[in-house]
Amino acid sequence: MRITAGTDAGAVRKINQDSFLVDDKMKYCIVADGMGGHSAGEIASAMVVEEINRFLSENIPETLHNTVDCIYDAIRHANSKVFKSARLNFNYSGMGTTLVMTYFYGQKVILANVGDSRAYLLRDGVLKQITKDHSMVEQMVDEGTITRQQASTHPQRNVITRAIGTDREVQADIFMLTAKDKDIILLCTDGLTNEIAEENLCRMLIDGADVDQLISKAKENGGRDNITAVIIRM
Repeated sequence: MRITAGTDAGAVRKINQDSFLVDDKMKYCIVADGMGGHSAGEIASAMVVEEINRFLSENIPETLHNTVDCIYDAIRHANSKVFKSARLNFNYSGMGTTLVMTYFYGQKVILANVGDSRAYLLRDGVLKQITKDHSMVEQMVDEGTITRQQASTHPQRNVITRAIGTDREVQADIFMLTAKDKDIILLCTDGLTNEIAEENLCRMLIDGADVDQLISKAKENGGRDNITAVIIRM
């Protein structure tokens, strides 16, 4: 398994509110996209990454079932930390962050997400989004009021309906798959997916693009948001 990761403020914004982490033992990877005024978004995303990393390093699961429970607990723990910090500090009021992460347990890959940061699987030349966006436009697509194509340019496409730290409780979605040789897993913030169409992402990954190349292409296409990506090649 080979993992590369990187982040960039993009071509427009001065502050990078994204955070990411690849565990030293390559057991898990975390990506977070913060939101909030001042530096609050930056603090929220960094706090979530730090707290989940600390929780998982201190609570090592022994079974696959325990691993899923541990991920849920880590996310709830991080949510509580961000939520309390926002309530205790006026400057952090309303801060929150998305989350997408993966945890490797043998050949099993466990994925979790809150918000609109995504996980993709590239297998046999086909790129598939594994996670489901917790966003206003995704709800509208589900309801049939707009098409998938309209969602990509909708003025409210960045409005998320679920985040870490904005409420006392949070619900994460969990997905599981069995890894195969030559699979590629991509974790990323919407600063990447808003600038590079999925068919182009697929082509770049098949051609061996690394994180720096994905970030450069997103900036070349506008770079209107912070850009973070983790590429996991099995």
